[in-house]
Amino acid sequence: MKTVKVLKLQKKERLIRDEVGNITDGLGKHIDPGIKESVVAFQLEGFPTSQSGNSSLCYHKAYMKISTLKMLIENPIGPIVEVAGPTPGGYDVLNYLKLDFPAHTIITNISNTIIIDPSGDKPTKYKVDEVLDIRNYPVRKNYLGMILCSNLTLDPGQVIVFDSEEEKLSYWGKIKPKVLKEYDEYLSRPGGARPKLNQHIALFRYSSKALKSGGLLVFQGIMHKDNEIAASLGFRPLLTKKLESKLSTQIYQNP
Repeated sequence: MKTVKVLKLQKKERLIRDEVGNITDGLGKHIDPGIKESVVAFQLEGFPTSQSGNSSLCYHKAYMKISTLKMLIENPIGPIVEVAGPTPGGYDVLNYLKLDFPAHTIITNISNTIIIDPSGDKPTKYKVDEVLDIRNYPVRKNYLGMILCSNLTLDPGQVIVFDSEEEKLSYWGKIKPKVLKEYDEYLSRPGGARPKLNQHIALFRYSSKALKSGGLLVFQGIMHKDNEIAASLGFRPLLTKKLESKLSTQIYQNP
């Protein structure tokens, strides 16, 4: 005999399924079945999903129980490092999971300061704990419990201050094909030579060695090809937070 609690949960699931089943995008198309199951699961857990103004869905897909994932993040198995930070309060996936930015985090960057808001009269600067170039950085193997990274530029040249927008576009037009080509080159021989430009590939290579088995990589602002790089290195996806843009946030676990 079913308990009152079970009956209420089943009724709630039916209502959520009916509501999610009626969601359509700007072209009148319904949510993909795979995404639909993720949306239903998240809403049952009490986590909201959202639609943008043009009806495109910002969806979230979990590959384990949310409560288990939160426990893993709140109890890291080693030191925590943020690459290309600091980004306190800027991780949408942590905000979504209602978790604070981890305390006692080592902040690293390619230079000793980062400008958070260069548009203001007095740009905000934060000091970092360690200066590094993720493409050429010695690895202390199996040491870290978690690595956080938010919107790491594809290549270091993107942080150059250009004199004009035209100069910036000219630079990116020349360098972009080389940076993107490195994805295919690396995937054709995983574990090969370190990339000359592509910092995303470099971060995955570094993380696969520096993280302990079971350690976490929280990577905000990734591209589709990044998931292929992660898979080639054995990373296990734990959570996907997809935005309307081509970028998304992933939480991976090192094998």
